[in-house]
Amino acid sequence: RPRRAGDGIASLRADGRGAGGAGEARARDGLRLPEELRRFGLPQPVRVLAGPQDDLFAPLAMERLLGATFRVSSQADRMGCRLHGPRLPYRTDVTQFVTDGTAPGSIQVPGDGRPIVLLADRQTSGGYPKIATVISADLDFLAQAWAGDRVTFRSVSLEEAHCIRRERRALLDAVARFTETVWAPTDCPGS
Repeated sequence: RPRRAGDGIASLRADGRGAGGAGEARARDGLRLPEELRRFGLPQPVRVLAGPQDDLFAPLAMERLLGATFRVSSQADRMGCRLHGPRLPYRTDVTQFVTDGTAPGSIQVPGDGRPIVLLADRQTSGGYPKIATVISADLDFLAQAWAGDRVTFRSVSLEEAHCIRRERRALLDAVARFTETVWAPTDCPGS
């Protein structure tokens, strides 16, 4: 079933301390989850790289993508995150498209002009133009968005995307170090 309001996963409290109780995460005395790990939700704006086929769209399509607020559709799933918002039209002289490969985060725009961000279980190729691609550092947040969540986009350079990815990697390394201090090997059966 899709997630509903009130659904949750037992782990650490929002203040970063252990929640306690059977089967829940326990923080060692004095440990706190780092502040940057306590911020949940979709980053705003979601960062994108233009292309690979942004040249097939009317100039106002990119302006709309970067200037409007979209909402996550209830039709979102592991294949793609459908978005409601302004339509992103193709150039008037574009009538046919070549099927080509897709990447995680590709923002594919079918004929109705409504964007779909392709996710983990996406098809490997697609015949609709892709106006932009969500950077990998933001894609996991978008994949967890709920129906009705608002989404805005901001264009970044490839260099910025690489820098953001390095920062995300450092953050994930910090998570790994934190969990190693929270769950010592003696907490595991058979150790």
